[in-house]
Amino acid sequence: MRWICRAILRYFPDNLPVTTLDLQFGIHTAFHAAKKLIMQAASKSSLQELHLAILAASFTLPDEIFSIDYLEIDDVPCLRYYDARGITLRRPVLFKMDTIGSLRELYLENVSMDDAFSDMIKSKFPFLESLTLSIKSCREKIMNIRCVTLQSLKIQFWEEKQIEVQVYAPKLHSYVYTGCAVPSLLFPTIAPKQIKIHLMLKNPNDHLFFLKMRETLKLSSKFNIVICCVRRGVRLVPFNIDDVRSMVPFPATNVEQLLFLTVPNEGLWENSLIFDGVFPICHPMYVKSDYELRLKVANYFLKLIVKGVIENCEEILSIEDG
Repeated sequence: MRWICRAILRYFPDNLPVTTLDLQFGIHTAFHAAKKLIMQAASKSSLQELHLAILAASFTLPDEIFSIDYLEIDDVPCLRYYDARGITLRRPVLFKMDTIGSLRELYLENVSMDDAFSDMIKSKFPFLESLTLSIKSCREKIMNIRCVTLQSLKIQFWEEKQIEVQVYAPKLHSYVYTGCAVPSLLFPTIAPKQIKIHLMLKNPNDHLFFLKMRETLKLSSKFNIVICCVRRGVRLVPFNIDDVRSMVPFPATNVEQLLFLTVPNEGLWENSLIFDGVFPICHPMYVKSDYELRLKVANYFLKLIVKGVIENCEEILSIEDG
């Protein structure tokens, strides 16, 4: 770290422009040197990209790098891209920044979402085009994102609860949501053309899981859905599939791709209940799975084909007998 600092800090006495700083560190003893480097680089008017990453999962930044609960960066008029990954404090953090009017792309992890954070996104970045948030906690009933220039939005929400996400972004064309439950998606203006929902299942689910998904699919957007089990022992609570069919008048046809992924967990896939629940609510153009599930998916569709052939034959025979 000492030699890296010496190599980069030589730019400052000669006033040479620094346009990009990509700093990855995971050693506690390097903190003070890293802090000095960050502060000096952030003060350069030429800086356009700032990347910060903590490589070791167990590494915790000392609290003094932040001003109480805030990460403050200001007076960087040319900054276009800001990326902070792996930064974890001993308490939930609110990221707050002074105006960085030129910022186009923003990536933040371990965010504690509240009204103050929503206001920051709304008011501090007049030209923001791409926003990625990994959200540790949300203090509001509705997660509110408002940015009229936003074109791409990625949200990762790690609390094991359902959340309403309201997005006011008339120029938004791509939206990716990753979470442990099906979200309620609200778009006061125009829904984006493409929406990807990546569901990381950790807890047992019942028929309400599928009904909630069908509610989300009422949007006019094209959907790409990934269903992944990330914990052993995740199961579906037994339910009557006919109840789901009776509450869903017709399946959604705006799902372009449905992907099933698994970890070593047979609980969720031991029978066809999850497939029985998914396909009455949507008819995807493509169904894919990882290698371990291909046989189960193929067997399910084979059974449907055989069932359909038998029903058609029975119907023809009944007509002939009549």
